[in-house]
Amino acid sequence: MKKKLTYTKREAFRLHQKMWRELAETGHDRKPWSEGVRNNCYLCQYVVDKAGKLQDDICRKHCPTIWPIKGERTYWAAPCEESYYGLWRDSCFPDDRQKLAKKIANLEYRKEAR
Repeated sequence: MKKKLTYTKREAFRLHQKMWRELAETGHDRKPWSEGVRNNCYLCQYVVDKAGKLQDDICRKHCPTIWPIKGERTYWAAPCEESYYGLWRDSCFPDDRQKLAKKIANLEYRKEAR
């Protein structure tokens, strides 16, 4: 069965939460069930569906969640890379990954129309 690759904002956010909750339980560094989805991320897939491409300013405008800045602020990186996802990606410790994945799973849904 071929995976659906076009998601509404709400669907993308729900799948994002589900995936990160599972990663928070396991501490794994892989997201195999999101294969075929842009960057293995349902939020990125939503942005591509909405705007036609991924780019830092486009991500900031259309991403269905608000990523708090947790690292060095750069203007060429996607907001997730400057936040918990960047820390999760760079960590090699399962305990740290679990804590960061839980924070990612609990990010706020961006309600305003975009």
